[in-house]
Amino acid sequence: MSPGLPAVSGGERAPAVGDLRRLDWRFLLPPPRAGAWSHLVILGGQASLSDAAVGLGLARRVSRSISPSAPADALAILEDCDVAFEDARNGLSPGGVLYWEVRRTAAAWLRTTPRAIARRLRKAGLTPLCLSWPRPGFSTARMYLPIGPRGALRWYVDTLMDSGTPIPRAARMLLRLVLRAAPKIAFPFLPRFAVAAVAGRTAGQELPAPLSGLAPLLLLRGQDASRRVVSFYFARASARPEIVLKAWRLSGRNSKTEADQESLHRIRARLDPDAASALPAPLGVLGWAGTAAALENYVPGRPLSLRLRSWRRPLTRKLDDVRAVFDWVSRFDRKTGAGSLAWDPTAVRAWVDAPIARYRAALGATAAAESLFEAVRERGGELLGKSMPLVWSHPDLTPANVHRDGRRLGIVDWSGADARLPLSDLLSFSVIAISRLRGGGPEEYCDALRDLLFSSDRSDRIVAAVRSGFRSILLRLAIDPRFFPLLAVLHWVGRCLDCADRAQAVARGEPGANPHPGESYVEFVEVMASRTDELFAPSRAPWWSS
Repeated sequence: MSPGLPAVSGGERAPAVGDLRRLDWRFLLPPPRAGAWSHLVILGGQASLSDAAVGLGLARRVSRSISPSAPADALAILEDCDVAFEDARNGLSPGGVLYWEVRRTAAAWLRTTPRAIARRLRKAGLTPLCLSWPRPGFSTARMYLPIGPRGALRWYVDTLMDSGTPIPRAARMLLRLVLRAAPKIAFPFLPRFAVAAVAGRTAGQELPAPLSGLAPLLLLRGQDASRRVVSFYFARASARPEIVLKAWRLSGRNSKTEADQESLHRIRARLDPDAASALPAPLGVLGWAGTAAALENYVPGRPLSLRLRSWRRPLTRKLDDVRAVFDWVSRFDRKTGAGSLAWDPTAVRAWVDAPIARYRAALGATAAAESLFEAVRERGGELLGKSMPLVWSHPDLTPANVHRDGRRLGIVDWSGADARLPLSDLLSFSVIAISRLRGGGPEEYCDALRDLLFSSDRSDRIVAAVRSGFRSILLRLAIDPRFFPLLAVLHWVGRCLDCADRAQAVARGEPGANPHPGESYVEFVEVMASRTDELFAPSRAPWWSS
């Protein structure tokens, strides 16, 4: 554990999801130098926020009112607070940090413009740190967009704003035009602001190096509070982020943060500088408001999750994105190979028998699934004496984690990367990509898998492009094509086991457990089980072998 990171207690109870998310504003403030604030005052919000803040290790003491005799080193003024800012400020000690939610009303409109807020802060003896626009609201914020840096809002519109249907696409185009002509024109008309400041004319608490002087754009990912908060840090005049900070909301994942940085170091060390630039460069771990936060350099590009569903973008260009991913993964696997796996009885026991036994014990197996598993064992026996590479597999190669900037790809979010059987990352990517390209979502993933494996429609350009990618990588990695159906089944069995392990961890109340309600992937196994004979037919020339 790095110095200054909070310890994790095995008996730690996670605060309620709503309270965790309502405290996300802590990532806008400089982290407490002593690891936790001595005295945090929260004005407004649910009473349970106090216990949540203490439980997270944000503060050793939390109060719900101002006391002149007990000044606070951190003060949060939430939107429903009935105390005036100027009165609340008197409870903040010199060098203390302030978070203030400004909900703009018609009566106070002119007093709550960005310039007016800065004047009020300075008049009260505070130094502004950053001003952000919470979207869509304070208690439901999915992001905080910084107002100060000139390029932050334009970068967000160019890089992260959706354009999957006509109205969002038109809004994005209009905003791009407005921001090019007058970057700050919209700021005075925004409906709410989140303010971070420090008491004193000279900031007594600043962001640690290398974040000093930068302003954060926060993305609050996922539907549950165990997901990571991602902060993009901008210099005042920069057109794109300088540094990215990633932090779990719960300290139960602090060790995982450090392990992720070590994995990036190991993987990048196997690559030449040009190839390594496609991955984030790990820049260290900081203790941050009760959790460990990882620093990385920014990998530029618009996520494929947005590019693949962009309205009126030609299918040819979208398929070029998909082909680029297959090409990148094949080159990456050849450069970073984790060794060669001799396919012998020991390998069959480890890679086939063990996961199937775990699947049966954890989830049971239908008669169709048992027939599928028997076919996998038989194929494994037929291939004895062969070999295949072990690869450094991305654990979550979704289109959201693939960035494209011109012709260059960048791959982010390598949390949990490990040596695995080949094709695992591309099997997950392909199902999502096919569904996205058809305008669908998770509810169509099973159909996408079924069509990938079994469709006979030669006019389907999307499936044809993905199949071509698989044939290419099998050839480039010198993998016997007969391994393909075995690898496909084992991949989805593995995803089922991941979900089962996660659900058990949540049921045990483990700190940092990451729930995915309703996710199991068992239906993916059943899709393959329903057509086992086609998948493993010895007399048939399947598409992956042609």
